[in-house]
Amino acid sequence: MVHIAEGSKSGGCQSIDAVIGQPAIIGCTLPPSRHVYWFDETDDAEPLIRLEDGARYRRGYDSGEYNITTNGSLAINRVSTAHNFSILVITGTKDDNNHKFHAQLTVTGFPTTGCQSIDGIIGQPAIIECTFPPGDVYWFDETNDVEPLIRFEGGDRSGRGFESGDYNITNNGPLVVNRVSTANNFSILVITRDGSENNFIAQLTVTGMPTTDNKHNALVASLTCVVTIVAFGAITLAVILREEER
Repeated sequence: MVHIAEGSKSGGCQSIDAVIGQPAIIGCTLPPSRHVYWFDETDDAEPLIRLEDGARYRRGYDSGEYNITTNGSLAINRVSTAHNFSILVITGTKDDNNHKFHAQLTVTGFPTTGCQSIDGIIGQPAIIECTFPPGDVYWFDETNDVEPLIRFEGGDRSGRGFESGDYNITNNGPLVVNRVSTANNFSILVITRDGSENNFIAQLTVTGMPTTDNKHNALVASLTCVVTIVAFGAITLAVILREEER
């Protein structure tokens, strides 16, 4: 017969608030055990994920939705509204001396959204950092909002700016300008779609050429001068020798 103790002085789990689209960890202090089983309390017939003798498996692990840390805590790789639940963890062995702990995961909403206007230096890369709700991403020059410079749909990048090598998009949506030029001195619009449409605007201001190293320039000038003097001296010596030969 399996014995399950409700709670324990030797362990416990922490209820947390989590933000949609972000990772989260329900931290636990668990009694030493060979097995850890995490359940959604509304469906305790089959664990979301289990850890047995160091091996992780079950539907939540196979799908990439969940993981278990080495101390038994539950990691949610990307929070969604479906994670607004009470959760149960059972630890112990398969047949005896198990312990049960509860925690509440409360989903609080999307992270603060928006994009950061930046200065870009000609010839250098630049990134317009943003925080988005999860979804497809489309970047437009505001002077041409018909066709996006670059788009990120279903994990694939496309668009004229991507094909030309001028732009890229990071996995979480910010715009990468691979090499800033005067043509990038614009306001830029990003649209994200996650079932609804969200618009954000940022300004990329091109500030000029990169700052040069004055010491480096002085050294190059000095070496150039030395080389010139040596070369001039060699030419003068050659002329003198020719005059003497005559």
